[in-house]
Amino acid sequence: MSETHDPKPNKIGAVLLVVGVAALLAYAGVFLPWYDKQQPVTEEELEDLDRRLADTTLELQTMLDDDLSVRQLADERERENSDLGQALSVRCLQWTDLNDSRQTAETVRFQQWACKRYNHYVTSGELLPDEPPDDFSPTDTAGANGGSAI
Repeated sequence: MSETHDPKPNKIGAVLLVVGVAALLAYAGVFLPWYDKQQPVTEEELEDLDRRLADTTLELQTMLDDDLSVRQLADERERENSDLGQALSVRCLQWTDLNDSRQTAETVRFQQWACKRYNHYVTSGELLPDEPPDDFSPTDTAGANGGSAI
């Protein structure tokens, strides 16, 4: 008497084993990483992220400020050394000399305007009119250099 084995239970067992292993691999390889990403950030992690963001922001702002300061100084030096900047500087000096030698209300007014015009051009790049406006009044009627940066 020979006993024959029914191959169906072995095939079903093998299929169940393969499905079970595939399910475990899917669980470990797909679900767990996805689930970890779904977890809320802890308060400590949030504070650490905020601190790092603040540090990075401060560092970038400092770099930007330094870059802008260097550029602004370079622009000012370029305007100062330009033909127009030199002419405005000379005009400020001439009015300062005239005001120092023969001070009047008019020389004080024009000396301060000429020096203000020079300083404004160097710092902003904008050119003020040749003559002071009617409402311009000198800040120092004693005639000392009137705000000249020279």
